[in-house]
Amino acid sequence: MGYTFLLETPPTPIHRRIAAGLTQALLCQGQRVLQFSAAQVPSGAALLPQIARAGVDWVLVTTQGDLFCDPLPDQDSFVFAQSPVPVVFLHHETLLSHCLDRPAIAQGWRAFQEAAAQTRHFCLERHNVTALQNLGVHQAWQTDHASEFTYFDPQGEYWYDVSFVGHVLPGLGEKLAQLPPPLAHLRQAIEARLQDLTTPLGPAGRALSPDPAGLLEDLTEATLHLALAHRISQQFRGALLNRLEGVTVDIIGGDPAYLRQSGEPLRYLDSPHIRTHPPTANEQATAEVYARSRINLNITSLQFDAAVINRVIDVGAVGGFILTDWREDLARITSVHEEIAYRTPEELNAKIHYYLSHEAERLAVAKQLHRDVREGYTYGHKAQNMLRYL
Repeated sequence: MGYTFLLETPPTPIHRRIAAGLTQALLCQGQRVLQFSAAQVPSGAALLPQIARAGVDWVLVTTQGDLFCDPLPDQDSFVFAQSPVPVVFLHHETLLSHCLDRPAIAQGWRAFQEAAAQTRHFCLERHNVTALQNLGVHQAWQTDHASEFTYFDPQGEYWYDVSFVGHVLPGLGEKLAQLPPPLAHLRQAIEARLQDLTTPLGPAGRALSPDPAGLLEDLTEATLHLALAHRISQQFRGALLNRLEGVTVDIIGGDPAYLRQSGEPLRYLDSPHIRTHPPTANEQATAEVYARSRINLNITSLQFDAAVINRVIDVGAVGGFILTDWREDLARITSVHEEIAYRTPEELNAKIHYYLSHEAERLAVAKQLHRDVREGYTYGHKAQNMLRYL
């Protein structure tokens, strides 16, 4: 059976990639996808009558920045909760991590409850599945990232020994100091995570009330902590990279200020072993960096406790080698999870030096990771899994 999906084209590059990859996979499987941009619609509320006229079976939400996730003016609700057709969410962030105040977060959780019957949720972070189901939103399942990248053979020509592609900033201490005193425990948890990368920051690390009313309050507080922690991720990465010893790290991207095009000066990590380069121009250039780095590094955003993020899947898709902070879902994704994971800064240092001097082993691990990703984590697999539940 073929469905017609309505999808907003996201504004950010990573979410555009996700939407494009999923759209292509759905089209290849006989589905129909209608797309629009936010510039075509004055507000989320204005979408509701247009959805009714569009003749679609499902609204597909790929980012919490979509107009479907807008609050409705003068109503304690959101656009998606009033949609005339069912809504499918692909939560590639933790739920409501774009909100920074308790009332908005609580309103969001209540909206998910209100729309339980007409929504489907595919969550990257598993504790979001548990939270939704505990709140009575039973049509929620775990999903994983996928990649459209294909194998790239560097033929022994490497540009970097160790690279990190993404946003990195200095100033972790300053950011932690800005957290108000009532959030001292969050500051301590982030500091603990810098020593032990497996330290949970979200609901997985908190005692949640079994009572539905108390659970909503607990989830609101835990979500706020994750939202605040997420905004410290770039400084956290900088602090971890500054701990590396005896190796040069090439950062491709660095300060995300370039995205704002405001002309403000860029900030760099002040360390002799770190070199910063401009961001890649497009996805193909990113894929080539992954293939031409002997070791790619991943440092997971602080909003995730168990999930494996897209950088790991993308590196595996091109056949590159990666070292990533340990996340529980890694063992489900690849058989070489122990080989590519680190749990402490000291283990990261040791594995970098080990794999730089053991090329045959490094290439064998990369080959197995590539095989695991291609066998289960393409957009074709992601679309098939979603359609199975619809």
